[in-house]
Amino acid sequence: MVEVVFDLYRPLVETWLETCSKEHSACGPSFAKWLPTRLIDLGSLDTTTEPRLVTHLDPSSARQVSYATLSHRWALSSMPILTTLNIDGYKIRLPLEDLPKTFLDAIHIARKLGIKYLWIDSLCIIQDSIEDWQHESVLMAKIYESGVLNLAGTGASLGRDGLYPDSVGSLEIEEGKIKCGWGAAASTGGRSFYLVREMFWSSDVTDSPLNARGWVLQERILSPRTVYFGLDRLYWECRERSACSLKSGCSLSELSWPQRTMERLNGKSPILKHWRQVLIQKKAEHDDGLGTIQELYSPWKSIVVTYSKTSLTKNTDKLVALSGLAKSFQDILQDQYIAGLWRKTLLYDLLWEVNDLSGCKRPATYHAPSWSWASIDSSPTGISTPGLPRYQHESHQIAEIINVNTNPVGQDPTGQIESASLTIRGIILPFLQQMGESRRFQFDMKHQALRCFVARYDEFNVPTSGLDKIFCLPLAVNYSWVRLVSLRGLALRVVDQQRDKYVRIGAFNFPIVAAEYYRLQEAICGEKGGDSQHRLVTII
Repeated sequence: MVEVVFDLYRPLVETWLETCSKEHSACGPSFAKWLPTRLIDLGSLDTTTEPRLVTHLDPSSARQVSYATLSHRWALSSMPILTTLNIDGYKIRLPLEDLPKTFLDAIHIARKLGIKYLWIDSLCIIQDSIEDWQHESVLMAKIYESGVLNLAGTGASLGRDGLYPDSVGSLEIEEGKIKCGWGAAASTGGRSFYLVREMFWSSDVTDSPLNARGWVLQERILSPRTVYFGLDRLYWECRERSACSLKSGCSLSELSWPQRTMERLNGKSPILKHWRQVLIQKKAEHDDGLGTIQELYSPWKSIVVTYSKTSLTKNTDKLVALSGLAKSFQDILQDQYIAGLWRKTLLYDLLWEVNDLSGCKRPATYHAPSWSWASIDSSPTGISTPGLPRYQHESHQIAEIINVNTNPVGQDPTGQIESASLTIRGIILPFLQQMGESRRFQFDMKHQALRCFVARYDEFNVPTSGLDKIFCLPLAVNYSWVRLVSLRGLALRVVDQQRDKYVRIGAFNFPIVAAEYYRLQEAICGEKGGDSQHRLVTII
């Protein structure tokens, strides 16, 4: 089936690849700039040679080598994986009879395109070796950035489904084409327009089952080019253009557009392959005083919001599956990456909130500190990240970050975390009383009680006991209208009273009028230096 279907699309994909390689400077050439530790050698382009695993190809041969990568969904019960026991046998031959249909399709398509090597995560990383996994996970960014083409099965639910559906009937879609014109254009016959499904890219690519997998996000963003194999057509995405196949009768054509128009087709904030060019430009503008810090960090916030809606087989991969992107961003931003957040904007980054409590929970296995969004399983609704103040006069910090410390599991500071702590100097407001509804509290300022407000929890289960261990830590105020101020901070639960050690359980955004804020400021300033609630606290 795949032979018949891909032969139909092969000329179009070859045209996309050739045009991109020769004309798109942002996408790079059609050969590898760097080689992974292991690749699958597909042998000759005919089907008689069985593929095999090769290791440590000569780096000097990179310019003569091209390899493709595969983005797929894991099916744990039947997925063949590379292990310490079978690696020697895989170097002789990969047993095609054991490979799922998606892998077989990828091998066939790469051969048809003249690509000699293929990288598949489950077959190129030793899955039962922690040392190899930690070594290879650090290289994820380079693996996908250096591949000539990424193959993504967005139309398949699992690896056994293949890159194409079982039936080609859905491919026989007639695309509507109309001509229209106004004024002078009407006299020349007007322009041609295609009628396609509204938000077709969003439904077929962005919201596909494949892109609900956490690992795939950085695979998509970092790869210079991706071909998406949808349910009824092919899609192309590179750093300069996007396109899709159009089939009408027996003819095949394409519909293409510049990358920057993707926002209209997505119907949402886009995650685009040309993020690097955008970020470099924003960094230069910020350094020259022409751009704001909000604009500089907005690409990362968009990535985090999208990533928080995806799912992972292993919760401990939460930071690992984004570490490749984190390294790339860190190089450009020249900032310290801290468990999914950034040091220069850390106080505001702490104010993330979950969108829907119904499915949110902190897994039993530790993989991130409570103050990081990475500590929460928030799929599929995700989290919201607070907008940074565009200008200094729009916000005022009423807490100060003194120290932050993270201990990675391995050597990668952007990967899995073993432990972390955050020390803040601020005002700690103890719980005073519960006001009716389960999420409405009042906190004690000693000299003046704050009005009750809603604290948004990170998890669905609301505390009903131990309320004397709940505290509030205001972090900043945002100025909106002349007389209205938004007080923002964290809801904490004490875990060690003597050492002032807490965990985050939620966040709050409390609107108050300016007069109330000034009284609050006086109370806070009055506490400094006394028997105060103003002290150093540690959040873990």
